[in-house]
Amino acid sequence: MDAIKDLGFDFLATANNHCLDRGVLGIDETIRELDAHGIAHDGTFLTPEAAEEVRVVCAGPLRVALISCTFSTNSQVN
Repeated sequence: MDAIKDLGFDFLATANNHCLDRGVLGIDETIRELDAHGIAHDGTFLTPEAAEEVRVVCAGPLRVALISCTFSTNSQVN
């Protein structure tokens, strides 16, 4: 995560067809690491309540609301 932060990433979309490759524990670990490194994110969440929050990113004078989603994943979660 340090390399991602060092490259200047401020926000990552985590919704994609690979987001469940390591199951729910993989999502949880990814979110906790992003939070620990101060990298904002959207697309996968720790709680249903977090999924309801609107992510807004400020870029200069602009405020942009971001929505991340995926049509499907490669994994089945039981």
